[in-house]
Amino acid sequence: MELVRERDFEEPFSVPQFVEDLTSQVLREPDGKKRDEDRIDTRSLLEAFERSIDTLQGMSEKTSRRVEKLSKVCQEEERKYYSSVSQVEKGVSQAYHHFQELDERINGVATKVVHLGDQLEGLNSCRSRAENARQVMQFFLEFFQSEEPSSVIFVDPSQLHKAAEVIQKLNFLCQDLPNKFLDVKMRIARKYVEIERALLQEFEASHVAGKISRMKMCADALVQYKDYNKCVRSFINHCQKGAFQSGDLFEEMYKLTGQVCDLVKSVFPSPEPVADEFIQDLFERRLQHHVTEQLSAARNQEGYLATLFTLYTKTQKVASRLEEFRHSSDSAFLTRLTQSVFLPHLSTYMKKEEKFLQERYSQLLAGYYDSVGLHRPKGGGGFRFKKGEGGGSRPGETFISDDVATMMLHENKLALKRCTSLSSAADLCANASVIFEVLLDFLCFRHLDNAVDLALAALPSAEPKNMPEISLFPVISQLSKTFNLLDKHFVDNVVPLISSSPVHAECLHKKKEVSTQLEKKMDSGIDQALTSLVGWIKHILSSEQKKSDFKPEDTVSSTAVATAACHRACEFLDTQRQIVSGCLDGKNRIATLMELGIRFHRSVVDHIQQFTFNSIGGIFAICDANEYRIIVKKFEMPFLSHLFEVLYSLCNLFIVEPKNLKQVCSEEPIAFLEKSVVLSFIQLRIDYKSSRLAKYFAI
Repeated sequence: MELVRERDFEEPFSVPQFVEDLTSQVLREPDGKKRDEDRIDTRSLLEAFERSIDTLQGMSEKTSRRVEKLSKVCQEEERKYYSSVSQVEKGVSQAYHHFQELDERINGVATKVVHLGDQLEGLNSCRSRAENARQVMQFFLEFFQSEEPSSVIFVDPSQLHKAAEVIQKLNFLCQDLPNKFLDVKMRIARKYVEIERALLQEFEASHVAGKISRMKMCADALVQYKDYNKCVRSFINHCQKGAFQSGDLFEEMYKLTGQVCDLVKSVFPSPEPVADEFIQDLFERRLQHHVTEQLSAARNQEGYLATLFTLYTKTQKVASRLEEFRHSSDSAFLTRLTQSVFLPHLSTYMKKEEKFLQERYSQLLAGYYDSVGLHRPKGGGGFRFKKGEGGGSRPGETFISDDVATMMLHENKLALKRCTSLSSAADLCANASVIFEVLLDFLCFRHLDNAVDLALAALPSAEPKNMPEISLFPVISQLSKTFNLLDKHFVDNVVPLISSSPVHAECLHKKKEVSTQLEKKMDSGIDQALTSLVGWIKHILSSEQKKSDFKPEDTVSSTAVATAACHRACEFLDTQRQIVSGCLDGKNRIATLMELGIRFHRSVVDHIQQFTFNSIGGIFAICDANEYRIIVKKFEMPFLSHLFEVLYSLCNLFIVEPKNLKQVCSEEPIAFLEKSVVLSFIQLRIDYKSSRLAKYFAI
């Protein structure tokens, strides 16, 4: 039995698996069953392995011989391959050398061919020039020998274009001839004009008939003639016949230009200049006439400016749209045309804009002041009420018109919009500044400032005898709203135009000056108003408070309340608090209420210092102090509340038993006060001397 075969070593090969298979073959029974372990014949197993090893050695020697033989064959094949590759390289090198020689020969032949072609072309050009010269001389001889040439090209209308070419050459030739050929030169000149006129007539007739090819032939012939521009002018004039009938000039300009530019490309050898000349004619004739006519029809300055803005804006839009029909490198062409049309009007625009705003604002203010019965005396000075229109003030009237302010801001916004379009880039910032300054002058100085002056003049005295009506607070409220609108207008409409210019800082400074001036007047007025209000409170307290209120004879009832003078003062104070809170806002409201509360506190303290109090009167004083404390809490200011809390505690000193006085004074909030202040209240007790209270409270 053959134990080892060559196929056992085919991939994949595993040595352990090979040994296992070999062992299984040796130990297998003749019937193919596996032999039991106790029946294994080790000798036969050893012999089998020895035979297998001998077989493997034989196979190894056989395989080595085959490998050696194949290696020799491979070396021989490699040698042959290298030899063939070397021969191929030599062949390629020789072929490359031959190709180089062939390329040099081809280049040499091509050079000779080009040179020969140049010689032939030169000869042909010379022959053509000679032939043309011969023909020109023949035609010149005809003009020299007779008044009219006899050649058929000058007689047959169908050969007009050939005649045009010949007469053009003859006319060029005549420029260098001496005066002895003057007669010939004149005959040629007459024929030149005659043919040129015939070409123009044919061009116009072809244009009317819509024969584009004939138009192109005529234009090509006329381009060398002196009056070629007549052909262009004729074309432009004919294209505009019957146009501009719809009433919308700008839309018709766009549509007509598109149609004409397409035709120009098909007719003229150089279409760009012709298209530009057509557009220029539209601007300088049609558009300029339309602009002048529309502006002349304006009834007033407002209509003039609105019309100018509308026309200029529409012109810019149509100029932008017309760019699509142009192929010239001159990008500023349409801009120059627009400026040339509007230059007479733009040069005076800003003066008219400023004058219109001044007149418009003056009309608005005059109409408003007339409606409220105010007028300014011819001799100057502030506003006065007309006769029969009332005294120096009107309750509830602020003399600031929201409608006037809104209309002024609207007119200024429109003016800035016009300014943006109608001003040059160099003048835009300065013009916008002028427009804004006109608004500041009329709205702030001539309207808001006048209202503040009227409110200041109407302020009551520091010691009024009648209940004061302060119109300044509503004026400040309305002025603040108007100034907020002015600030918004400045940010939204003015700043975008001047932000990149030094004019921005100047406008901010001027607006700040106006604001500061008004604030100074308002601060002064608020001070006077508070003085009048506190003066009226003092008048109430001094006129209605009786000394017996704090030294009553009878005992106090269980329902002790604040005095009548205190009630009236508190009602008036609360009314004024509501007015100030409703009219002022922000820091102005806080500062004004704080100052009013402090002055009220001072006046109450001064008022209390004028009286002496028995124990029952002290209870009424405490009730008054409590009423003041309740009213002041509505101010919602901790400092003021603290002042009146302290006042309430000081009033409690009027009813404290003498023996407890020192202890009470050592408690909060009295303990933090100066002793002189506390003593000034203790001295108001009716028993201050009789009870020798000074010994309980020594400074």
